[in-house]
Amino acid sequence: MKRTKDKKMMYFFHPSRKLFYIFPLWLSLLTFTFMMPTPSHASDKASGWEFHRSISGAFEVRFPKKYKQKIRTLRQTKNNVIYRNEYIAEIGNDPERYKNLLYVIKVEQTIGLPLSFKTIKRIVEAKTNEYVTGMQKNGAVLRSIKKIDQNGAFGKELFFTYEENGIDMGFRVKMVHSDVSRIEQVLTGPTEQIYSYRSNDFFESLKIFDGYSTKPGDFEKEWEKHTSPRNIYTVLTPPKNDFFNFGPFEFKKSKKVEKGEMTFKDPLLNNRTYYSTFGYKMDKPFNERNIKSFLFRNHMSKYGANFASTDKLNFNVKKYKDRIIVTAGLSVIPPKSRPYANTVYFHGTFKGQYALIQELEGNKNTIMAPFMMSLLSLVDLHPERQGKPLPKTEKKDSAQKETKKKKNQTPD
Repeated sequence: MKRTKDKKMMYFFHPSRKLFYIFPLWLSLLTFTFMMPTPSHASDKASGWEFHRSISGAFEVRFPKKYKQKIRTLRQTKNNVIYRNEYIAEIGNDPERYKNLLYVIKVEQTIGLPLSFKTIKRIVEAKTNEYVTGMQKNGAVLRSIKKIDQNGAFGKELFFTYEENGIDMGFRVKMVHSDVSRIEQVLTGPTEQIYSYRSNDFFESLKIFDGYSTKPGDFEKEWEKHTSPRNIYTVLTPPKNDFFNFGPFEFKKSKKVEKGEMTFKDPLLNNRTYYSTFGYKMDKPFNERNIKSFLFRNHMSKYGANFASTDKLNFNVKKYKDRIIVTAGLSVIPPKSRPYANTVYFHGTFKGQYALIQELEGNKNTIMAPFMMSLLSLVDLHPERQGKPLPKTEKKDSAQKETKKKKNQTPD
């Protein structure tokens, strides 16, 4: 792997991409949620080390005192959040930065239920193959792979070498899983320093913790409100976040149905979960007799559901003063393109002639997790507001989205 000296580029690797080069100003140009400045040429002695407890609660490790961190969160319940954090520290005094050591530790958490050991092993193997394939394609040599079993936390450690600007370089990575988190430690630098006392201490000091961190919060303040074009219903969804979803919630134009869509992704499983909402106005009021036939005709039949198999669908009907709530789960044969998508879950709210149906399509362990259940609960069917102007903030957001779409459609 060659790099011209005059460009003064620094190497960094992400296993889901090829090796790529980034200018040495990369550390300072990244936008971090919280930032602790790292001196450009700080020595090990000057920077100092300490035990660092991640805000995610997923790990503790000995790490340089001065570092930069990038934090992404996704509220799961009113008491918990899901994290995607990255911490970076550079140690050394090489003006060209080739001989400096770059320490990285990253945590990613699933949006689904706690992972089984079988699933963790599969994820670790897939991640190992990504690293090996990506590094070897770019000229690195795999020197060692070893299994990690750290107090019940399973993972692997890999070591690669390559040549950079005439210097023998090393790339050491350790990935370990808890029940909901993957922690990755990465160290790059001159080969002779990759297994030094300080380097080994960084890897060996890692402590893993199960579960999610407690962080009380308010969905109303952290999530975005979306009201359907005809003002029939309102949903709350997380804002756009590249690590947890594929863009913001959006309504689709339709004459008969008020439809909205959003797609979520799991950082660990790489699974997608499709979330859809449908608002209806019918000629007659809904009741317990016609609700099931309505759901089958408009939603369940497209997934191969049989009306005679009502018991297998686990219908749950709850009657309230002014509305009826219906939930049902359906097991489906996964398509070849998404072998994990084995479940469709329906949540219906019926009020008079109006209905709001929510659909989740994906893996059962993701759909039935607290995050998705929170999502389904944060809706409001309000037919009494039909035809009235949308809230000013939402009208402004809709106008901005429409303007952005028109700009994107404008020829160069």
